[in-house]
Amino acid sequence: MRQKTLPGAVYIEGAYSYVRMEQEGRKVLEQRLSSDTRTPRATLTLDPGSYTMVSFQRPCDGNCGTLDPPADQCSLAIEALAGSVIKTTVRLSPGKGCTITKDG
Repeated sequence: MRQKTLPGAVYIEGAYSYVRMEQEGRKVLEQRLSSDTRTPRATLTLDPGSYTMVSFQRPCDGNCGTLDPPADQCSLAIEALAGSVIKTTVRLSPGKGCTITKDG
């Protein structure tokens, strides 16, 4: 998955981006995206099955040693098949939310 931040607002003190995979409402995997400020990314390996992909931000509170609760969360249902590669893009608008789309 990759994340693009739309023009407009920014997190003044910065933020970390995360992706979480859930099955039946339970967290299966959670990972912080790369620190690449231009296009943060993550590569996840999943067993076949149905998942909900959740993207969220943890804004920095004063500095990034302390993080605020998750913000700007969005989700997308994903069906992982054996041997498949699923590419997604999160379009983030800080303070307004996000959307996730499948690429290709």
